[in-house]
Amino acid sequence: MMDFCVRNSIKHFVHVSSIAVYGDFGENLSEDVACMPKSVYGRTKLDCELAIKEFCSNNDLHYTILRRTAVYGAGCPGNYRLIHNYIKK
Repeated sequence: MMDFCVRNSIKHFVHVSSIAVYGDFGENLSEDVACMPKSVYGRTKLDCELAIKEFCSNNDLHYTILRRTAVYGAGCPGNYRLIHNYIKK
C-alpha cells in the first residue's frame, strides 16, 4: 500500500496499530513508554510500525500511526473490562 501511495503521489499514509505494542503497561501510558510487546500480535504490530517509519522516511511519505485501544460494543473482545475498571477508579 505504501508503494501505491508513492507511485500515485499520495502524501500521507495512515496505519492502525494497537496498544499491544506496549506489552504490560502501568497507569501512566503515553507515547513515551517503551514498546515491549508480550504477544505475537503486539510484536507484529510493532514490526509493521517500524517498517512503515523506515519506508516513509526513505520515500518522502508522511505517516500517522494510530495505537487503538479496545473496541466497544455488545460482546466486545479484548481489554474493554480492564479499561472500564481503570476509568472507574
